[in-house]
Amino acid sequence: MIPINTSKVLIGGIVASVVIFAGQMLNHMMFEERWNEATQGAGLISEFDTLALTILTLFLVGLGLVTAWLYAGLRTRFGAGPATAIKAGTAVWACWAVFGYSPTYFIGLYPGDLVAYSVINSFVFINAGALIAGKMYTEVSAVPAQA
Repeated sequence: MIPINTSKVLIGGIVASVVIFAGQMLNHMMFEERWNEATQGAGLISEFDTLALTILTLFLVGLGLVTAWLYAGLRTRFGAGPATAIKAGTAVWACWAVFGYSPTYFIGLYPGDLVAYSVINSFVFINAGALIAGKMYTEVSAVPAQA
């Protein structure tokens, strides 16, 4: 078995994190007023302060790293390439967006359309991050190249 190239996972994961972070910030900027209304309507603080941004950033870095790591693990079973990257990205997206955002709708915290936009936005940006991480990931082949 070929070991996972940890340095490539870290590099790809950080780059994926940047892409995912950009998507989350885009979502926040596009719907900032709606997010604030819904949050204040629930009696919560709607300020996006330094602590909240720091925690979100740490979560998104973790998300990018998990995406790159999952791609590295899946490529031995499914092969290298964009299809495997999409599989990894979709699995991470399901955990983050579907299981993360959806309960906020079902408990009445946020309106359905706002949750749906966030879930769709997350699908696009997490999979974009997975594609980039997959493109960046390489490992040394156990089989020598033939001439």
